[in-house]
Amino acid sequence: MIQFKSPSDRKNLLDRFRKLTPDTAPAFGLMTAQHMVEHVCLTFSMSNGRMEIAQTTPERLANITKRRLLESDMAFPKGFKAPILPENETLPYQYESLNAAIDALEEEIDAFEGWFQHYPGSRPVHPVMGPLTYDEWQVFHSKHLTHHLEQFGV
Repeated sequence: MIQFKSPSDRKNLLDRFRKLTPDTAPAFGLMTAQHMVEHVCLTFSMSNGRMEIAQTTPERLANITKRRLLESDMAFPKGFKAPILPENETLPYQYESLNAAIDALEEEIDAFEGWFQHYPGSRPVHPVMGPLTYDEWQVFHSKHLTHHLEQFGV
């Protein structure tokens, strides 16, 4: 599972993202490399206090999903479609380039660590699984990053 707690872990992770080019094709899914990086940025911004989002699933389903994904060895399924994303289309780019998106991702990851240093007991909301602790977000992000880096072969 991908780690990003230490500075060396974060450097190794970002080095993998920097192997991407605008022409890197996905093994599955509709996203380009830049869409994927921006999508990962978005999920970090949900977990680092920069973006508040409502829970979209009923509590019972949120708890089931949380247990299945965060408390097991289950990986994200290939082709999994996040329910908050539009069907069969991608979102417009938020950054002028792939490299700018990767720089933004680095900032979001740093903000994640900073958020929980300042607010250690906070539980930012994941739209599907509801409020998550730091450790739960760590597991989610690790599995999410693994899923998308495998999607693009890096």
